[in-house]
Amino acid sequence: ETTSTKGAGSQTMKEQDAERWGRLMSTVRTLVLVPASILLGLRCYGSWWWPALFVEMAVTQALALFRTYWLERNYPDLARERLSACFNPTSKKWDRIAVVALMGLIFFLPAVVGWDLRRRGPLYTSLLVRAICLFVMLVGHVGVCWVFATNSFASSHVRIQHEREHKVIKDGPYHFVRHPMHAMALLSFWAVAVYFASTAGMLFILLTTALLVARTAQEDQTLQAELSGYKQYTREVRYRLVPLLW
Repeated sequence: ETTSTKGAGSQTMKEQDAERWGRLMSTVRTLVLVPASILLGLRCYGSWWWPALFVEMAVTQALALFRTYWLERNYPDLARERLSACFNPTSKKWDRIAVVALMGLIFFLPAVVGWDLRRRGPLYTSLLVRAICLFVMLVGHVGVCWVFATNSFASSHVRIQHEREHKVIKDGPYHFVRHPMHAMALLSFWAVAVYFASTAGMLFILLTTALLVARTAQEDQTLQAELSGYKQYTREVRYRLVPLLW
């Protein structure tokens, strides 16, 4: 979530190739990995009928697709950056590993929850709690859109975007925490954990939280070392993820 712009006509051949690969990866994730995650979850659940999973996946994917469409329509330069960042040589290697690890944990979450619910059953069955969790997921996605609207450098991978005249952003959600996109992801993760009412699922999300916190800490150190003005920003906004906490 690193904190002008460059028109599509000025893209280099390497940038265009990186964008194509990014779009291919996004398509594979949507058409292959998401269905595979659902099928694995159903297999571990022991039934092909799991309404809670279907609703959560439908809501999550609908929000993600809408966010992607909204981003490409309103902020095409940022959309291209987020698609191509994984293949940009200036992206930090450790962050590529962290992103893959986070995606892996998210992929296996339905399987872990399904296995747990099959063995122990849910901790509770309140439809109101699930409805609130779905609303919190919506808030998380809206929060990410706020980040995109505020920060034209909100890449999907940690890198200093010298070619785009990278600078520190202090407005909008960055007035409250230094990594608001990660904060919104954390909010959505825990909404999903509470939604499924699974002990193992919550422990799994706790592991995901630990990885996200570690990634945020490393990103913050990178920005302090390499992005001009960021150290001063850390004195103005003290908290990385959660106001009054960290």
